[in-house]
Amino acid sequence: MLVETRKKGDVVTLKLTTSEELIGSYQEDDADAYTIDRPFMIAMSQQGIVLMPWLHAVDVQSSKAVKINKTHIVAIAEPVASIAKEYSSQMSGIKLV
Repeated sequence: MLVETRKKGDVVTLKLTTSEELIGSYQEDDADAYTIDRPFMIAMSQQGIVLMPWLHAVDVQSSKAVKINKTHIVAIAEPVASIAKEYSSQMSGIKLV
């Protein structure tokens, strides 16, 4: 049996039943939901992958966590390093190299 452990602050990507793909900072999970800090939607543009606010009425800079019900999640995984680095850079305001 494969047991996956996540630590608070790990960057994760979630695929939702709506086909949206999110990236955010894992906080915790329980039987019903994942709590994700500052979730962003991953989208494709002509310039490549871009991160867009997922909940437009939430101030992402205030570091508010969002509970996402597990019934709406198809998959959760660790994102590729380049996307995780871009997310962390945008959240911290520090350009990571």
